[in-house]
Amino acid sequence: MSMTRTLTLTLTLALVSGCTGRGDDTDTDSGAPTDAGVDAQTLVVDAGSDAGDTDEPDAGGCELDCVELPPECHYEGRDCATESCGEIVCPDPSRMCGSLFHGRCASDEYCDFYIEGACGALDEVGLCRERPTSCDEQPEQPVCACNGTTYDNACEAHRAGFEVVMEGECPPPSVCNGDDAWGEGEGCTTELGWKWDGNTCAPVVGCTCTGTFCPSLFASRDACRVGSETCIAHRCQAQDAAAVTTGCDEPSSIGWRWDGTACVELVGCSCDGTSCWRVEGTDRAGCEAEYVTECEPIPAAR
Repeated sequence: MSMTRTLTLTLTLALVSGCTGRGDDTDTDSGAPTDAGVDAQTLVVDAGSDAGDTDEPDAGGCELDCVELPPECHYEGRDCATESCGEIVCPDPSRMCGSLFHGRCASDEYCDFYIEGACGALDEVGLCRERPTSCDEQPEQPVCACNGTTYDNACEAHRAGFEVVMEGECPPPSVCNGDDAWGEGEGCTTELGWKWDGNTCAPVVGCTCTGTFCPSLFASRDACRVGSETCIAHRCQAQDAAAVTTGCDEPSSIGWRWDGTACVELVGCSCDGTSCWRVEGTDRAGCEAEYVTECEPIPAAR
């Protein structure tokens, strides 16, 4: 499930980048905590008509399919006429994590993403939360975390600094999950190199590079695309999402799906498929920006 959001910040935020890998399977990322005692500054996210996890009736009695938010956040300005969930209003923006406008959480935190299982894909945001210090009292219920590691329970995943992707053990690891390289240094805008971030080739920007992949950074986007050809081929396969036309009186646009060669609109009552979380709520421009350019022919190696 995906969301197209417009961020309106009440204070100036620094841009942060990051990630890479090469293989054949999945994509992931990870995250952090929140502070109940927030200051007056807030982050406002225009949720538009995004689809989500829970039906939440507004004061007027209508129901909208909106993403379930953490208790620290709420919707404002819900509009049933336009099927808009309204604006997501959250506490102190310094507690936000995961998106282009927000960096990583502190070393004693993990990023709790809004959309369960997405691990920050599609520039999704979350709230930084404190890592548990002990999980001795928690039952053993294996979970797969955003770093592709299986932990005994969700508490252990959070204690290690990662959000949970799903219950049960993780599938075999894939080098396409993203290269371990991050730019560090406040205010630095130097391009240190390029990496595969689990979704695309992205620049590593900062004063210095932190991570095991730093010595292997690609010199350019083209070099990254050549070195990540297998991952890109997997990424550019047709999305598993189809429109279901039964179950409502008036089928409407669900979102736009990449069919392997072009972006096509899904019109129906609901979406069926493993890629629905990526498709729902997207528009043509967003789909084309994410796939048409990224899935262009790989440049010949020089």
